[in-house]
Amino acid sequence: IEGAANGDQFRVVITNTSGGANTITLAGGTSVTLRGTLTIAQNKTAVIDFVRLAGVWEGYVSGGA
Repeated sequence: IEGAANGDQFRVVITNTSGGANTITLAGGTSVTLRGTLTIAQNKTAVIDFVRLAGVWEGYVSGGA
């Protein structure tokens, strides 16, 4: 996010509405670290709270299993 400063934060909600027994696997990219359960089972929802710390994004995942 251009112009993001340390301490900035935002929330993402992801729901797996797959018609089959498919699991979504989350992975961080460049300058992004995810912590918590990194899979979202069928018909489950995960909430990811991101915060900018020391120039990188930390994502704290809850739910999803």
